[in-house]
Amino acid sequence: MSAHFPAGSTCRHCGRTEGWEGRRLGAWSLSRKVREPTPKRGASVPTYTKHARELMLERRISTAEVEDVLAHHQIDRPDPKGNRIVIGHPGGRRVKVVVAKDSDPLKIITAAD
Repeated sequence: MSAHFPAGSTCRHCGRTEGWEGRRLGAWSLSRKVREPTPKRGASVPTYTKHARELMLERRISTAEVEDVLAHHQIDRPDPKGNRIVIGHPGGRRVKVVVAKDSDPLKIITAAD
């Protein structure tokens, strides 16, 4: 088990029950470096949890796609704990982003397709 999943627990957003130890990520995720756009001055840049970064890497979701969903979403609703669930379609691909409640700057909990 990894540190971000206590024994016997699952992520309520993605259903993951195991960590990354011993998992093969593949050549794409280990070698690919994506150049992210530089934020404009004064713009709030979201922060990402370790869990969000790992799932984004596994699912090949870029920070640019997450930020596009936040800016141009079709659905924005709360989850049972009050976090925001934001769904959009950057480039025609459905992407769901979970944002921590009352966070400034926005804290991305997870992202999924």
